[in-house]
Amino acid sequence: MVMCALDFCRALNERSWLAKILFRLAVGKYAYREYELMEMNINYEHDTHFEYGLEDASYHKKTMKQITEEWK
Repeated sequence: MVMCALDFCRALNERSWLAKILFRLAVGKYAYREYELMEMNINYEHDTHFEYGLEDASYHKKTMKQITEEWK
């Protein structure tokens, strides 16, 4: 779960300032504060500002249904 959150933060940090503002507007101020707290906590052990670089990971080529079926 932590690695998914770390990857999410890294991917979001690579986006433009406009995309970050749109994200904040889309999720609302309370959810955005949760994101900020999550990133702050992750940064105690991991750097959320490294490159994301997982666009070619195998799980990005599958649907959630396929991933869920593999976990069963």
